[in-house]
Amino acid sequence: MRASIFFGLGILVSACGGGDGVSIDGTTGSSSTASTSSSSSGGGGDGGSGGGGTGGGTSSHCMGKSPMAAGNTDVSIMSSGETREFRVHVPPGYDATKPVALVIALHGYTQNIDDFMFITHYAEVVDKRGMIVVFPKGKAPVGVPGWNAGSCCGSAQSQNTPDVQFMRDMVARIEEDYCIDPKRIFASGFSNGGMLSHRLACEFSERIAAIGAVSGTMAIDPCIPKRPVPVLHIHGTSDIVVPYNNSIAAQTVPQTIDGWVARNFCQPEKSVVYSKGSAKCELYAQCNADVELCTIDGGSHEWPAGGSAMGVGDLVASEYILDFFEAHPMP
Repeated sequence: MRASIFFGLGILVSACGGGDGVSIDGTTGSSSTASTSSSSSGGGGDGGSGGGGTGGGTSSHCMGKSPMAAGNTDVSIMSSGETREFRVHVPPGYDATKPVALVIALHGYTQNIDDFMFITHYAEVVDKRGMIVVFPKGKAPVGVPGWNAGSCCGSAQSQNTPDVQFMRDMVARIEEDYCIDPKRIFASGFSNGGMLSHRLACEFSERIAAIGAVSGTMAIDPCIPKRPVPVLHIHGTSDIVVPYNNSIAAQTVPQTIDGWVARNFCQPEKSVVYSKGSAKCELYAQCNADVELCTIDGGSHEWPAGGSAMGVGDLVASEYILDFFEAHPMP
């Protein structure tokens, strides 16, 4: 892993990517691109929705929704005059009459959907919780895929790819096809995808209930959300791609957190809400919306306890993020 980080650093001086168990260039042992037509594949497992997944009763806005098979469906839509792609994962036991949470999962620079599914294991994690997760595909006008998060990354940024509008159009399409709880739409991302999560909290706050970013800081200024947004940020102190205290492509971690503390009108007091080994999470709770920072002492540019090490570590990022989401629906 350390060798792959150094290999990618030259590429990522002004753009970010990488992850635990996956090299910086976004390759894994098995990788494919989402098809441009909608197709479905069944998912394994049994049982119904997990805790906090469904909204309980039926909802009038879901009347007429068709049942959907569990598993993955690759979808293409038109957004800002271009074809954009994403993969929807539906949990076993999905009921088209009961609203469920939607998690937007944003891969890092140079990565693809398959990479991020492997790193996060989000499909397996949401299956236990009865949530739907969507994996959008970053645009690569030139070179490798990335997101326009503001000051980063790659040709998506330099050519001003309208990724926020893509997110709006994608959510609208998913709401057409699935019974989504409008108060529980969340954004999570790694590296460049984490940066876009922060941007969505700034520019799509009327729909995004909360965000969970890993190793990707704020890359846009100004940030003027329409409402206070709960923010969870996870970052390693030894990250050399998006450095904790000396970032080139975006804000530092302290700058990012200080910005959200100010926007959410937090009191300066914070409390430790999680501590295990190298991981410590501090919460600003006296706010209009919670702000939480999880610091991994000595942690690199990675998704904690992800990839081939899923579930093994001081902080299991995928589970911790979804716990945060379940605790922070839209008011």
